Amino acid sequence: MILENFIDFTPEVFLLLFFIAVLAGTIDTLAGGGGLLTLPALLIAGVPPIPALATNKLQGCWGTATASFLLIRRGRIDFLKVRGLMLFAFFGSCMGTIALQFFPVEKLEIVIPIVISLTL
Repeated sequence: MILENFIDFTPEVFLLLFFIAVLAGTIDTLAGGGGLLTLPALLIAGVPPIPALATNKLQGCWGTATASFLLIRRGRIDFLKVRGLMLFAFFGSCMGTIALQFFPVEKLEIVIPIVISLTL
């Protein structure tokens, strides 16, 4: 099972991942791109590619959802104007997640670092 991989982590690894996540969240708040920190950190820590991508996506979704909620609540974004864009983003994310399930894990270990390098 996937959770067995996490049992071997030392408290220091968890602490380091926590601080990287906090830093990535701060960067996401200011400019976006925090996943460029968290995804490599998770992979280097030994998390397999699919759970690392899922963890990164979940973290990004919560951060985006929180920011969106606050901006809509404060009236800085008109929800009615962006709801279509939000719907397309949601469906695109779902399609990417489904497509990822059919991609061989061995190739993901090669492709992920290349894609991250190209986005820098």
